[in-house]
Amino acid sequence: MKKKSEKIKKKILKKTKKINNNNIKSFGLFIGRFQPFHLGHLRDVKKALSKVDFLIILIGSAQHKREVRNPLSAAERKRMIRTALTAARIQQAKYAICQVNDLGNHNLWVENIIRTINRIKRIDDTSLIFVGTESSGHFTARLLAKKGYNIIKLKLLRGISGTKIRRLIRENKRWQHLVPKSIVKEIKNKI
Repeated sequence: MKKKSEKIKKKILKKTKKINNNNIKSFGLFIGRFQPFHLGHLRDVKKALSKVDFLIILIGSAQHKREVRNPLSAAERKRMIRTALTAARIQQAKYAICQVNDLGNHNLWVENIIRTINRIKRIDDTSLIFVGTESSGHFTARLLAKKGYNIIKLKLLRGISGTKIRRLIRENKRWQHLVPKSIVKEIKNKI
């Protein structure tokens, strides 16, 4: 576990050097489980990047995989997000993808988010934190707002949610139109 933590820390530090050299004026954080990454998430990333120079995409529930609610591993989600953003012509220099584990305690989880992100770029009162509108997004938003962070709640894209996509896949129904075309095949192979 300690070896894995050190490896993650090295990756974060490598990314930090790259970020600091870009003279980024505005910074944002987009939190989600991305189970799977879908067209609503892609729209949200584009919206966030229209408001900030650099976005950290934070994959939550990183330790969960091969469960009904969390079928994809953090590594699989990261790969799919990167593939979808590349296909959408979003430059990798505009974002970083990190992950954070659930801790079973909401307050500790929010502290863990802040600690993880601060290793890359110190979040402050000018940073924007983008959260979804599902119940966990609202709760996370409340906890982060209490700490003084600027929260932007993103509305669901009508008819699209990870829950719906996972259900359609389980029921062997049409779902491919709800996710970026670039990752359809990978989702089919993993879920």
